[in-house]
Amino acid sequence: MEDTQHTALLISKFLKGELTPEEDWVLQEWIKSSPEATQYFQGVNQTLIPDLKLFDELWGQDGDERKERIIQKVKAAITPVPVISGRFNWTYIRYAAAVILLVTFCVFFFFTRKHDQVKQPVTFAHDVPAARERATVTLPDGRIIDLDAADDGKIVAGEATIKKNGGSIAYSDRGLAAKEPQMHLMQTPKGAQYSVVLADGSQAYLNAGSSISFPSFFKGSVRKVTVSGEVYFEVTKAFDKSGNRIPFIIDVNGKQTIEVKGTAFNIDAYGKEIRTTVAEGRVLVTGAKDQQLTLNRGQQAVNTANSLLMNNSPDLESIFAWKNGNFYFDAAPITEIMEQVKNWYNVDVEYRSKPTGTFTVFSLSRKVPLSQLLTILAKTREVRFVIEGDPGKNEQVKVIVEVPKNNK
Repeated sequence: MEDTQHTALLISKFLKGELTPEEDWVLQEWIKSSPEATQYFQGVNQTLIPDLKLFDELWGQDGDERKERIIQKVKAAITPVPVISGRFNWTYIRYAAAVILLVTFCVFFFFTRKHDQVKQPVTFAHDVPAARERATVTLPDGRIIDLDAADDGKIVAGEATIKKNGGSIAYSDRGLAAKEPQMHLMQTPKGAQYSVVLADGSQAYLNAGSSISFPSFFKGSVRKVTVSGEVYFEVTKAFDKSGNRIPFIIDVNGKQTIEVKGTAFNIDAYGKEIRTTVAEGRVLVTGAKDQQLTLNRGQQAVNTANSLLMNNSPDLESIFAWKNGNFYFDAAPITEIMEQVKNWYNVDVEYRSKPTGTFTVFSLSRKVPLSQLLTILAKTREVRFVIEGDPGKNEQVKVIVEVPKNNK
């Protein structure tokens, strides 16, 4: 029986075009091993392949009718076993069993294949690439510099000179002491990221759909910038001529200020709440109703419309993952994950039904295409996705989220 099953498997792989050279040799030897084998293989070619084409045609019909017709085709393929001289031809039976097994296997294969095409966990005609390094800088006179179109090297931006290197630009205050700083606005659209080194050496990393407004160089007793979206800062220490530290102040959407003197931290202002999380050093956060909190390393401030709250145990890996080039979700609801998907891949999201569970993805590179991330989420069998639209034709892509029917 084991040889019969193996032969049936080889024939099924032949029908699907999946035979290896070694398997093809084994199958050909079996076909030549006896007249019965040759006869049955020829029968497969002449009758089963048309049947398989019929399965394709029947798939578009109603379920009950489709199943009944396929069952009838299978029954018709099982011909009576001939009797020779009053005895059963057991050789014939053995090969007939192989064909029956093969027919059954192929019915299962084609049903499964078509079912998978309809119920794929992630269905798409066009994938969506990951965000790339893209941004613009708007000058005081209204001119806009497209950094994606600019070559690496020096860029003249009014009185300032910018040095571009890949996905980052750097400002310098050299030779500008006698002049007045001008305000520049840097913006990243959805589906993009960029970083800027300010004239004092501080660096700001902009996530997708974010902005920073800053002077072309700092002058005076305070360094001040304004941000929106999500920005990670590495602020350098600066001192005036008397040796006093010059504070660095960040205005977040006009709803919160952060004062630092040299530290690293993340600001997430995408939603209604503003979350400030410290990686190194110390910051002073002033939020709703002028409430203040001093944050040290590993602490987070959550600023709402009416309160400023301290979180002493935020999920630091998840918060800083984007800056390190990764996705990191630890028991996150699908809505939280899809917010990141919307910004990073520049897509719209439609919920036809919402999974109630949570999802975990550790340290997946943010360079992967959208389908790869969604496939990992769909492996839970708690959610499936459909990607609609072609980004290659500048169509706005939509991701449809739904719970598989067997899970509702």
